[in-house]
Amino acid sequence: MSTDRHNAALLPLLRMIVEADPTESGQWVLLESLALGIGKLHGRTPRQTAEFVEAMAERFTDGSRS
Repeated sequence: MSTDRHNAALLPLLRMIVEADPTESGQWVLLESLALGIGKLHGRTPRQTAEFVEAMAERFTDGSRS
């Protein structure tokens, strides 16, 4: 996916999240629910989804995603 398509897909989603709950804590809860939902869509257990989220967190920490 190109950067332009990536950003074009994310911008409406980010706007919906911010409109749904203006607080940072509420937005994190929505993101948490989305992660769990994506895991369920792909037949993952909650533990498998958590492991995937942990891998994403590592990418944030090591600078792979900035």
